[in-house]
Formats: sequence, C-alpha cells, structure tokens
Amino acid sequence: PKRTGRITSQTTATQAMTEQLQYTGFTISRQQGLTDYIIPAGAWGWDNKTAMEVIAELAAAQGAVVVPDREDDVLHIKHRYKLAGPWAYASLPIESVDAIIADTMTTSYASQWEPQPEYNAVFVSGITDGVAIDVVRQGTAGDKPAPDIFDDLNVEAYQCRERGMTAIAAGGNQEIVTIETVLPTSGSPGLVEPAMLVEVRDTIEPANTWRGNVLSVGISVGQPGTGRVNQTVKIERHHY
Repeated sequence: PKRTGRITSQTTATQAMTEQLQYTGFTISRQQGLTDYIIPAGAWGWDNKTAMEVIAELAAAQGAVVVPDREDDVLHIKHRYKLAGPWAYASLPIESVDAIIADTMTTSYASQWEPQPEYNAVFVSGITDGVAIDVVRQGTAGDKPAPDIFDDLNVEAYQCRERGMTAIAAGGNQEIVTIETVLPTSGSPGLVEPAMLVEVRDTIEPANTWRGNVLSVGISVGQPGTGRVNQTVKIERHHY
C-alpha cells in the first residue's frame, strides 16, 4: 500500500529501506563498496508512495538501482555504473564482468545511436540538511557541468560523489545495443539480468570487444518441443 512518512530519528539508508520491508519477508543486500549513508532526523520524508518507490528513491540518491534476487526474497542495491564509471570499464579486471556474450552465441545485433550532452562535473547539494559538493570526473577540467542536483537526501560527501558519478556517466556519446542470444542450459552467457556489466566479445577481432551496462532483458521460447530459449538483451554502450 501507499504510505506517507518521515524520518524522525537519525538512521542509515539501509535501516530506512529495511523498515519499509517490515513484515514482507524481504531483506536488503548492498553492493560491496556502496556507501550506507546516514539521514539526519527530520531531513527527509515520503508522500503517498509504496515501499518499493521509497526504496528506489533511497537507492537513486546514491546513483544506485534496485535489483530483485532471482531466487530469494532479497533486494540488491547496486550502483548504476559499478562505482567505476563507463570510462573505466575497459581497464576493469575480468572478475568485474558479470557475463560474457560471445559473437558465436549471438543470433541478432542491432543498435540505436543516442548521444547525450557530455558532462565532466556536477554540483550536488542537500536542501534543509546535508552537504554541497562539486563532483568532477578525475583527469578532466570539470568545465562541462551537468544540471545541478538538489535533494533532501544529499547528506554525505561520499554519497553525493556516487550520485554525481551517475549523472556524469549518463552523458556523452552512447548507443543502445540490442542483442539476441541463445540462453544455454549451462555455460556462458547464462541468464543475463538488468544492472549487470557484460562484455560483448568479438572472437575474430578481439580489439572490437567492448563492455556495457544491461538495461533490460526479455525471454522468448520457441515452438513446443524445440527446446530453444532466446534472451534479448538491451545494453548501454558508451564511447570515449
């Protein structure tokens, strides 16, 4: 049900999320390294929102998304851009990649060019409480600011950094790539899920291999008896 409320005592974001899930059996799991920020008493509230809407707002305040677990009653809070930024994806170790989609497993490939204004800085500030900071992409002059972000939930410097990184990363030259691949009973790529970091591997020209964020996935099943299951994966690919 939709509810209205306010933080009446100092609490962490995870505690606020857990309170929303009271009596549901669901729990919160936070990505390693993602800040569990502290909300001052009376600094923030919600109006006519469901528990999931409140949790999504708390996650978005640090540039994160909510991903339901595939099997258990768990909501995973994951940073939209892996706490690294897409400009750093190529240098991340292979252990940071959640799934590999090889060209040999791809049955169709399409893309749509969706360039956005290029940002390298953003001003993030609280309203009644919190902090105000300039977030600048490392190694840049910080001379291309994204629109300012004002929110009651901008309460800690590190949390604002995580939120600012997402705002900066959302800009620049990018394309939305749609790949259809077979869903095997075992082996790579497995079932691809939203918020994963995937590597699209070119086995003929390895230099053309790239990495991107999964936005959505759809599952389709062939005719009865064929045993073939396909997944259509939509991926956000950035170009730097």
